[in-house]
Amino acid sequence: PRWHPHAGISDNNPAFRTKSPLMNNQGYAATIWRNVRKSNKPSLWRHALRTYDRMIQHAEQTKDVVAVPSTTTTTTTTPRRRLKIRPSTIHHEGALLACAKLGLWKRALEIYHKNVLKLKDSST
Repeated sequence: PRWHPHAGISDNNPAFRTKSPLMNNQGYAATIWRNVRKSNKPSLWRHALRTYDRMIQHAEQTKDVVAVPSTTTTTTTTPRRRLKIRPSTIHHEGALLACAKLGLWKRALEIYHKNVLKLKDSST
């Protein structure tokens, strides 16, 4: 069967042989939770944690990016949209559950404290 786009995964991927397609917040959450909820599958739990790390890295790279105008054949410029990833509670909970199942308690505490400090900073 051919691959078809799912909700949260981009269907426009010119480098499909070398890179996986871009995902939005919904796609990352679905991938993390799909792999975390499996019972007795440590390799899938590690994959969920790697997906979370990739999402955090992508979010930090695109945090301060402004839309760059792209010129077309006409004289007008249209802004190119950049996919912005904003990690939310569902992503952090999935990563915490993966850490708990793998026994990575120090890593779970790092994720927890980083997000608690972020919540405190945003509330003040």
